[in-house]
Amino acid sequence: MQALTQRKRPADIIIGSSTLPAPGAAFPFSGLTQAMYAALRRELDILLVSGRQLLGEDPYQIQEMEREFERYGVSVRSASSNGKSNS
Repeated sequence: MQALTQRKRPADIIIGSSTLPAPGAAFPFSGLTQAMYAALRRELDILLVSGRQLLGEDPYQIQEMEREFERYGVSVRSASSNGKSNS
């Protein structure tokens, strides 16, 4: 445990979870906020989502969100069989 706390950069940490937003939710994808902050700080290498639909409401939004994470060096991967396996 001490070796983990001495690292300058966290690794292999799950930082949050989210579900599909309710219709008409004020902040439908707020579950990604913590992950995006970690990406901005370069603390995240891989974002694993259960399905790509958690990234946006339509294919364009999903691609934009993936590109934004990739811009900060984060690979977005989907665990679902119908989602994109990696970016």
